Amino acid sequence: ALAGEKFSELKAMGTEKIQELVTSFQQALPAIKSAGYELTEFEIELGVTPKLIPHFRHAARSDEHVEEARTLLRDNKLGMVILNALLKAGDVHKQIKVAGFGFSHIEIELGLIPSVRLQYKNEGG
Repeated sequence: ALAGEKFSELKAMGTEKIQELVTSFQQALPAIKSAGYELTEFEIELGVTPKLIPHFRHAARSDEHVEEARTLLRDNKLGMVILNALLKAGDVHKQIKVAGFGFSHIEIELGLIPSVRLQYKNEGG
């Protein structure tokens, strides 16, 4: 019975943390979109360390739009982390060329150790 209680406590704590993460994430989306990154989908991975995995499509915007987004996100730590990761990934994806494949989207895995994925799709199919 004690193990079941502990599991329930961990589950409730994990759900609460995920909801906090999602709320902060949603508040950041308008600024991130104004900087040229459109959310296309997101995943929530449940586990010992839950993760939020948003997928973004990149459409280049002016430096002024990016700076405006930074200003809007100054009080949203998560939003600033996402924007900075997207900007760095955007610079890198422009330098990678793979014959027959086109850049598709950027995924950011927000968890204990954040990571960024660049996804390419076969242009022929």
